[in-house]
Amino acid sequence: MFKENSLQSYVDSFFDNLTLYDDYKYDHRYKSILKASIDVFLDNETQFNAFGVYEIFLMIYQITPEDKFSSNDNSGIVSHPNIPLDFANLMKRYEENSSGLGMGSDFLIRSVNVFILGLAIYSQNKNYKNYFKDYVIGTPYKNYYKNSQGEFSDEEFLYRWGIASLFYDIALPIEFMAKPRKKLLNNEINSILNAYGEDLQINLLDFPELDSITKIDYSFSDNYRNEYPTANFLNLFKPTQVIFHRLALDFDLDARTLHLLENKLKDILENVTFDHGLISSVLILKIYGYILQNYDKNPDIFFYPIVDSAIAIFLHNIYRNLLQRDPFNLGKLHPSQNPIAFLLILCDIIQPHYQTSAINNKNSLENDLKIEIDSDSLYVKYIVRNAFPGFIYYEDIKTLIDMTLSIDDIFIRGLAISADVELQNNIDFGEIIKNDISFRNVEILASQLHQEYNNKIKMEYEKELTNGSLNDTIKAEYESLCSFDELPSDIKISYIRQVKSIPKKLNRIGYEIAGLSDERVAINSFSPKEIEEIAILEHEHWCEEKTARGWTYGPIRDNDKLIHNCLVPWEKLDPSIQQYDLDAAANIPRIIDSVGLKIVFSKIKLLAVEMYKYYLDGKGVSQKDGGSFSYFMQLPEDIRNSYYKKAVFMVRLLFNLSYELRDIEDSGMPVNRLQDEIAEYLAKREHEEWYKEKINIGWKYGPIKDDFKKISPNLVPWYDLDRIIKKSNIELVMHLPEMCENVGLKIVERQ
Repeated sequence: MFKENSLQSYVDSFFDNLTLYDDYKYDHRYKSILKASIDVFLDNETQFNAFGVYEIFLMIYQITPEDKFSSNDNSGIVSHPNIPLDFANLMKRYEENSSGLGMGSDFLIRSVNVFILGLAIYSQNKNYKNYFKDYVIGTPYKNYYKNSQGEFSDEEFLYRWGIASLFYDIALPIEFMAKPRKKLLNNEINSILNAYGEDLQINLLDFPELDSITKIDYSFSDNYRNEYPTANFLNLFKPTQVIFHRLALDFDLDARTLHLLENKLKDILENVTFDHGLISSVLILKIYGYILQNYDKNPDIFFYPIVDSAIAIFLHNIYRNLLQRDPFNLGKLHPSQNPIAFLLILCDIIQPHYQTSAINNKNSLENDLKIEIDSDSLYVKYIVRNAFPGFIYYEDIKTLIDMTLSIDDIFIRGLAISADVELQNNIDFGEIIKNDISFRNVEILASQLHQEYNNKIKMEYEKELTNGSLNDTIKAEYESLCSFDELPSDIKISYIRQVKSIPKKLNRIGYEIAGLSDERVAINSFSPKEIEEIAILEHEHWCEEKTARGWTYGPIRDNDKLIHNCLVPWEKLDPSIQQYDLDAAANIPRIIDSVGLKIVFSKIKLLAVEMYKYYLDGKGVSQKDGGSFSYFMQLPEDIRNSYYKKAVFMVRLLFNLSYELRDIEDSGMPVNRLQDEIAEYLAKREHEEWYKEKINIGWKYGPIKDDFKKISPNLVPWYDLDRIIKKSNIELVMHLPEMCENVGLKIVERQ
C-alpha cells in the first residue's frame, strides 16, 4: 500500500518515542517485537504478515486469569485461550474460503494498513495527540498507561487504537455469509471456547443473544453506575446499551434521540443480514466483557479503553451513513468528541479502497500510496495502475472527509489529496457458459487470418511503393510473406492460439458463437469500444505467448535474439501496430460467418435483456414484437454493459452460494424458486455494487433523481433504501429462475 514504505519513518518515530510498561517494568522486549512485525508487513503486505501483526499485538495484550508477571509463576505457560486472537484467525480462514463472494477480501491487510496509518498520524500530529490525551484524562478512568516517569504514555493510544483498528472489520466476512455458513462458523467458534472450558456462547444467527454479555460478576458495572447515574436505567450487560450511553456522553444526545437510534438499529437488523461495524463492536464488547469478568480484572478496563475502541468501530460506517442524516443530523465529527472514532474514520477513508473483483475473482491492481504528515497538514497521493471499475475514485475522498470530519481542527493548513490513476481498458467477466470452436474450423480460420494479414501487408507495400515512401519494415514484411503451410511452427501455432481464444474474447463483451440454426439474432459488427476491448485482449494474449517463449522487449526487433519492440502495454503501441489488432477484431464476425457459424448474444447477456425487460414491465412499457430487445439495443453502450455486469454478478454470487447456471437441456433439476433469504442477500449485494459504481462516477444522494446533476434518492446503503425499492429489487431476484428459463438456462444446486 505505501509507496516505497513512505510511512516507515513515521512508524519509526512512533516507536522511538514509545515505552511499553511491560518492557521497563519486567524487562521484556515487546516493543521491538511488535515493531519488527510491522516492518515485515510494510516490506511485504501479505495476509500472512498481516496476521503476524495481529498475533504479536494480541499476545502482548492478552488478558489471562494469572498475573502473568508474578514471580510465583515460573511455568511460563498460559493455559487459557486468547479468544480475540482465535476469533481473528477463524475469520481469516473463513474469508480465505469465501473470496469468490466479491466482498473485498484481505480485511486483515486493510486493517493493519489502517493501524499503521493511525500510528503515523498520532506520531506526527501534535494536535491530534493532545485531543486524545485530554479525552482520556478527562474521564474518570485513572488506570491509563504511564511511562517510567509516571507521565501519560503513548501506550494508552497504542492499546485503544490497536483494538479499534485491528478489529473494526473483523465481522466483514460474516456480513456476506449465507445462513448455513454462519451456522458452521457458530459451531467452530463455540467448539474452540468449549475446548478451553469457557462459559461463553456466541450466536451469529440471533442478535438479541449476541447483544448480551455473560453475567458472572453482578457488581461488574457498579463503579461505572456510580460515576454516571444516568446509566442506572440501562442494562450494562447489553453491548448496544453501553454504546448508546457512551454516545450520549460524547455527543450530548438526549433520550429521544437514543430511542430513535435504537429503533433504527432494529430496522437495520431486520432488513439486512448484518452490518459489520455494528456486529464487530458488539463482538468486541461481548468477548472482552466476558474475559474481564471471568478473570476478575478491573471493570474500568472494559468501560473505558475497550468501550472507547468499540464505539469507534460502531461509528466508522454508521456515523456518516446514519447519524449525519435525518432524523439525527449530527454535524462533522470533532476529534474532541471521540478521538479514536475520528481517527478510525479518517484512516478508513484514506487507505486505498480497492476491491477484489467479484466478476473475475482476481485483484489486478497495482496500488501505492505516498503520504506526508505533520502537525499542520496532511498530503496524500494515490498511485493506481490497472484499476478496474469498482474502486473508489480518489478525487471524491477529500469531499467525503470534509463532509464527515472536522479535519481542519487537527490539520490546520488542511488536507490535500491527489491521484495518478490508470484504468483498465477492459474487464474480463469470465466464461459462465463455455463456448468453443471445433478444431476443423480452427484450422480454417487460422489460415484465413494469415491470408488477411498477407493481403494487408501487400496493400501497404503497394501503396507506399506507389507513393515513393516505402519503409524498411514494410519491405521486410512483404519479402517474408508466405502461405500458412510455409509458416514457421511458432507463428502457425500463434495463429491457432489466436483463433482458439476468440470465444473468450467474445465472452468478455457478452457474445458467443452459435450455429446458423440457432434462433438468436446474428451480430454482424461490433461497436468501436467492443473492437478495442477485443484488440487489447488479443495483444495481452500475444505478449503472454511471446514472453512464455523467451522473447523480451527491445527498442529494435531482432528475431534471432528473441527481442521484440511490441512487447509493451497496449497504450504504448504505435497506432499503426494497434491497427492490426483492431482490424482483426473487427473482422471476427465475417470470418466466423465464413465457416457457417454466427456470433450471437451470449445467454448471460440475454439474461441481462430479461432483467431490463423486468424493468420495462415495472414502467408499463409495451413488450410487443420483441420490444425489450429493441429497447435494450437502443440504450447507451455503458447502460447495456451495466445490465450485463449485473447479470454476471448475480451468476457469480449464485455460484458461491452452491448454485450454477447450465443449459436447459443439461442434467440437473432446475431450481424454480430461490429461498427468501438468498433472494434478499443477492438483492442487497447487487444494490451495494450499484451503489459503489454510482459513487465512483460522481453520483450523489438527493431526494429527487436528476440524471444531469447525477443525483439519486436511491444512492443510500441498503438498510436506508426505500422499502418499495427494496421489495422491487428482491422481486427481480425472485424472478431469476423464470428469466433463466426464457433464455435457455436453468439454475441448479451444486452437489
